[in-house]
Amino acid sequence: MEPNRREFIKQCAFQKFCNTVLHNEACDAHKELHRHKAKEITFSDLTLEEARQLHTFDEYFKGETAFERAGKKITPSCFLKQSVLCRKKSAKPYSCTISRE
Repeated sequence: MEPNRREFIKQCAFQKFCNTVLHNEACDAHKELHRHKAKEITFSDLTLEEARQLHTFDEYFKGETAFERAGKKITPSCFLKQSVLCRKKSAKPYSCTISRE
């Protein structure tokens, strides 16, 4: 049984279409890589002023808000110090003592 010529032509046309799409996608990806590479700068090539713009400093507990519990004033920094102390076996949990104001 001989294959249908029309089906064979359709199959060849579809295969050519798929190959063309894949080729164009590969070319686009290659061009995009070159565009990115042209825009990229290594950290060692940055000036000191440009490098300073890339970092931030976190300011924890700035303008602390305190609350009172059992007549004691509790602040976030006190709570942080206590949680560090609690990691030691000898420290009592939640025993942060602060003078009353």
